[in-house]
Amino acid sequence: MKPRSSCPVGKRYHVAALACVALTVCRYARAADQPTVLEPVVVTPSAYSLVERVSSPAEVSVRDAENLPLIDNDVMRTVHLFPGVVANDFSARFQLRGSEKDEVAVRLDGIELLDPFHLQDFGGALSSIDLSLVRDGRLYMGGFAPRYGDSTGGVFDLQTHSPNRQGITRLSFDIVNLQAQREGALGGDGSYLLSARRGYVDWLLALIDRISPLEEKFRPRFFDTFGKVELPL
Repeated sequence: MKPRSSCPVGKRYHVAALACVALTVCRYARAADQPTVLEPVVVTPSAYSLVERVSSPAEVSVRDAENLPLIDNDVMRTVHLFPGVVANDFSARFQLRGSEKDEVAVRLDGIELLDPFHLQDFGGALSSIDLSLVRDGRLYMGGFAPRYGDSTGGVFDLQTHSPNRQGITRLSFDIVNLQAQREGALGGDGSYLLSARRGYVDWLLALIDRISPLEEKFRPRFFDTFGKVELPL
């Protein structure tokens, strides 16, 4: 009989261990070849809104804003309530977190307005946007989309409400303005909104000057108009 071949036990274990190490190395090499997928991270800047219905602490309803003790019921002065806004009581202009006043873009229905303020010699005491026209608005403090332009300070994006087809006429006045509005149906399915305001500060100063002559004879005059037509496409 031929002698049976033998293999040392220690040598078998050594070969098995080498095989396990080789498999582990191959497994990690395959895993390293595949990209690592991370969970998406969404970064949003600070933003505050004027809305019809409040649903978060960062929102103010338009109805509440109309009841605030604001000069001329000015939509720009409602922004003064939000954190990070720097303003004073003499001007409707505002700054956002240290930016200059002309670095904040004001948009109305998607159109950027250039310096929408009255009484420029008095620091822009009043804005040319009537709060009663505004449906909602959003103040972006930074990190806004490219469609808002190249302003470095922020964006105040306003949207006007849709005209009422039932036909409404409003006449009103406040401490500095006379106002007339008309909205109604246009054609079959269209609608329109017209608004005009005229300041009467010059009339008040003329009246005061008659009663007690003023040393400075300045007569600040200002007015603004707004029109909107909606047609189904």
